[in-house]
Amino acid sequence: MKNLIKLLIIFHLMTSLYAEPKFESKFGFLSEGTLLSSFKDARVALKIWLEDVATSYDGKLDIEFYDTSESLYSALKNGELEMVILDLPFFFKNKKDIFENSDNFWSLNMSDSKYPQYYLIGKKSLNAKDFKGIKNKTISIKEGDLGASVWLDKNSLINNKESSKKALKEIILKKKESTAILNVFFNKSDFAIVRKETWDISSELNPSLKKKIAVIQKSKKIHIPFIGLFRKNTKSLTIKSFFSLSQDLNKIKGSGQIITILKFHSLFKVDDDYLKNLDKYYDEYFALKKKYK
Repeated sequence: MKNLIKLLIIFHLMTSLYAEPKFESKFGFLSEGTLLSSFKDARVALKIWLEDVATSYDGKLDIEFYDTSESLYSALKNGELEMVILDLPFFFKNKKDIFENSDNFWSLNMSDSKYPQYYLIGKKSLNAKDFKGIKNKTISIKEGDLGASVWLDKNSLINNKESSKKALKEIILKKKESTAILNVFFNKSDFAIVRKETWDISSELNPSLKKKIAVIQKSKKIHIPFIGLFRKNTKSLTIKSFFSLSQDLNKIKGSGQIITILKFHSLFKVDDDYLKNLDKYYDEYFALKKKYK
């Protein structure tokens, strides 16, 4: 998340080189949780550093951290922030209000596919055919990956008529997806949920993984890591420059290193058709949670 924030700052600082009046903006992030789970200890130092960078470009940037998604979104709605990044469960729980007060939705493409696909993998010895097989077993997932957590929970509700927390013996959180895969290989967990890209790379580098681990079920390609959005009355020049510069990121001096560190492919606008499909996905999930709570 530290690198993601750096990338966003670069976009807006570059905007200041082309636009008058001088660059000025306010961003909001969660102080901990999904988006900043790996950034918690350094957030104060990074805040100071980024604001100093903005000053060096004769601009002004304020970064504010919030304890909850509710307070973060309220700050945007009340005009205290211009842009925030929200997790998808919060976004769709509050979609009516969010659509009324924000627009220009976007996200990052973090893999070869624009919309990552999740795999449920497990030990071949278990002979599992679907999510019914996770009952009273253990599973490893990447810490902070809400997309994986929701897919796991939704399928547990469908197949086991109870949440994943109730169905599983233990959910093991790991810093990396590759470690989650190794947990299964070395019998430290029965199952794991990882992105297709991670499984493909890991199994190509270590073919022995496929001897012990099977791909049991695959998600649809509809997932994104988060959704970014702007307040509706944000200056059009700011928004236009943000998306324009993001498309030409490879042409900006020094951007290659940022792209390499982040391991992302592009920043893209989230269109209405995609939101409708994902909205249906989350509506089904919320209904299942209510039915089997």
